[in-house]
Amino acid sequence: MSLTVVFEHAGGGEPIEYLPGQFLTLWIPGKAGLVPRNYSLSSSPHIDDDLHVTVQRVLGGRASTWIHDELSPGMYIDADGPTGVFTPGDLTLDLTLVASGSGIGPIVSILKSALAAGTGKVNLLYLSRMDDAPFAEDIEALALEYEHRLTSTVWNSHRRGRIPVEQLRAFLVGGAGRELYLCGSTSLMNACAELAVDSGYEQHQIHREDFLSGTDPISDSLPRVVKAKVQLFGETHTWAWNNEAVLLESMLEQGIAAPFSCRSGICSACQCRVVAGDVVMNRADGLDPEQIEQNIVLACQSHAMSEGVELDFDI
Repeated sequence: MSLTVVFEHAGGGEPIEYLPGQFLTLWIPGKAGLVPRNYSLSSSPHIDDDLHVTVQRVLGGRASTWIHDELSPGMYIDADGPTGVFTPGDLTLDLTLVASGSGIGPIVSILKSALAAGTGKVNLLYLSRMDDAPFAEDIEALALEYEHRLTSTVWNSHRRGRIPVEQLRAFLVGGAGRELYLCGSTSLMNACAELAVDSGYEQHQIHREDFLSGTDPISDSLPRVVKAKVQLFGETHTWAWNNEAVLLESMLEQGIAAPFSCRSGICSACQCRVVAGDVVMNRADGLDPEQIEQNIVLACQSHAMSEGVELDFDI
């Protein structure tokens, strides 16, 4: 189940400026106070007057549950941003867009913007397990309005099963020269990126937005408490990491003076290397592919995926 929340600027005045595909950092009430959670904007700065985020309810997800059950019209909520680099540099170019699940949020923001403010053609592939997939009706309406510029496929994986690799390949073939934007499951993005290179895309044409499914980092797939060991400024710190908090939050709660600045995954001031164990990031905008290959993560975006996690800030 998904819910679209519309935000008005509490201070009034000029509309908040942002780029299609960017995200907001919402400060969600929690047991230990306000905690930051990143949600992609599903609105378009070229069409919509206000900011929209579309939140899928995640089983066991504290943030998404609070938004679905507690957030109501008229309430105020603190937010940082908008920010993020998953955004087209030129809306006049031809685009290929691939989304699955809640990854449709930033993709539909880019889609609406490219059609409203651009001149290029857009190919869209959207995979969803839901019969009433979010934005499916909007996409159908856009396909009629921009019939000569938009080609769209909404694939119901609940009814039709996993999309065949050959069908993915056929969707990407002929896209050389286009910019490719991927947002969804890691397996889908990896498969599309590999097929895209085989189909003639250059690496610099492939853009992906990496974040945990549902854009809500607290789910039953993550261990609740893990033993964490961190090397920072030549000192070793060990504690029980409550995995409901990202690494940076947990370190600050322990009185560990971790380096940070934006807390939104952009500035990379809190980067560290995973020495042992497995870590997943909500977003990785502040890192390049080479850093990710070297097991560099951002503390403000990281949750443990295994027991016995060790990290080194002295890199």
